[in-house]
This record gives sequence, C-alpha cells and structure tokens, in this order.
Amino acid sequence: MQWSTEVTFDPLRAGEEAGTVVWLTTTTYAAIGVRGDGKGGVRIVFRRPDDSGILQVRLHFRSDTAHSDMQETVVSRVIAAGEPVTLFINATKHQYDFAYQVKTERHSLGNVPSSAFVPLFTGVHIGLYAQGANEIPCRRSAYFRYARWDA
Repeated sequence: MQWSTEVTFDPLRAGEEAGTVVWLTTTTYAAIGVRGDGKGGVRIVFRRPDDSGILQVRLHFRSDTAHSDMQETVVSRVIAAGEPVTLFINATKHQYDFAYQVKTERHSLGNVPSSAFVPLFTGVHIGLYAQGANEIPCRRSAYFRYARWDA
C-alpha cells in the first residue's frame, strides 16, 4: 500500500519543516519532509529510529548540544523553496519505505522495519505536519495538494 502527498512550502526560517509521518507515539515515529535552509531553499529530511529500532527523543531547545537517538538524513541537494515535492511512504507487512520526487526524478531514502513501531496494538497513523523551529511557530503555510492512499 502506498501513501503519497505533494507539498509546496516556502519557509521563512531555517529549520521550519513540512512533510508526512508514520506515527505511533511522540517517541515512536518516522518522517520525511522539506526543511528550510535559511537561504531561500529547502532540503529533504528523513528521520527514523536508530539502528537499534528504538527512538528516544531528547529535546534541547536553543542549544548547540541538541541531539536525539534517531538517525536523520538530510539530502545535500538544495531545492528551490516553493517547488512542489512529492513524498512517498510504501507500507508493507515488514517495513515502510520512504522516497521523494522532484519533477520527474524519484529518489529512495531508506526504510524502517515495522518492528520499530512497538508496542503496536492498533496500528500506526500516517499523516501530514508543518512545524516551526526553536520554539518559534511557522508563519508560512504549507500547501498539501493531495493526500493519497492506494491499496
């Protein structure tokens, strides 16, 4: 089953982000989004639990020592802010695969095993998000053209 959404986002500040997420709890999730670089562009960001399969988020606001026990991949290619980006999550029994597409170029970012989402009683939620950075709310709208689930 595949989930996809197209997002257009023109953030004002570095760190502002919009995207899609596989969500179980505040400490158990994986996300792919577009994040402002503070220079008029955005980069694709993929966050997932660390290699142990455990996501232990420790939030440190306005600190140079911010870190968490999750892996974060930031794609080096800068995309023009406001350019549409399609985000994909392909869900199978054993894993979630994450990818993005700009124009006609589709790129895989990796996967997260289903076993990383525990304890799993009723299943995960897949949704959309937009967020600010460093305790400052995002003042620009993120436009999601569609959200689609194909069985």
